[in-house]
Amino acid sequence: MNRLHEAALFLIGLVCQALNNTNITGKYFNLRNSRRISFKLIGGAMAATKTTTIALYEATDADGTDSQAIADASAIITANTLVRKATIALASVGLADTVTINGVVFTQAAATSVEDREFLNAAGLVLCINSVVYGVAGVEASASTTNVTVYPADPGIHMEDTAITVVGADVGGTVTVATLEALAFVDFDSQFFSEGYSHVACKVTTTANTIICVEADGYDSRYMPDQVAAASATV
Repeated sequence: MNRLHEAALFLIGLVCQALNNTNITGKYFNLRNSRRISFKLIGGAMAATKTTTIALYEATDADGTDSQAIADASAIITANTLVRKATIALASVGLADTVTINGVVFTQAAATSVEDREFLNAAGLVLCINSVVYGVAGVEASASTTNVTVYPADPGIHMEDTAITVVGADVGGTVTVATLEALAFVDFDSQFFSEGYSHVACKVTTTANTIICVEADGYDSRYMPDQVAAASATV
């Protein structure tokens, strides 16, 4: 059985960098010897309502000649929706404000009551979220002063994992929700190139002030990939 590095060619679609309400396009890769390529966008902090989009473009050469968007080859991360990690700021929380995590509603109250899904402060909200009976399945939380961070309870390589959607509703005060980590990917098969096109790149566009990076992996190569890496190890 082939190791992963023998089955896929690891490439850098976009090096990690800060973006603030702008866009950037990575290098164009030649798919002459690989039938498929997968671009994986890893996004950092995003304030509520912000978005980050990864879209694929095709060109006739490595210089991006005659570049154009590939139809349907895009994915959009919306802040606080199906993300990997989020933060809930409760410094200005008020009576009856709510926090909804994957459909489970928690309400601010005069005292913490796990069974009623009511919380007084950040520590109380953590108790509610982490409850086996009344909490959020597949999600864990931790608190630092007035901030709560939520994340998958058991991240790893599973057939199923937990994405997190968080919504704050202001009634007596203010609940501020923001994304910390999110993931999106776009797969592309070379059979869907337009006539005369052979190269593909990713373009990332964001309305957020965030940090992004993109990994690109080529699959179904005619030859065993010759990885270009500064260092490596196989166990």
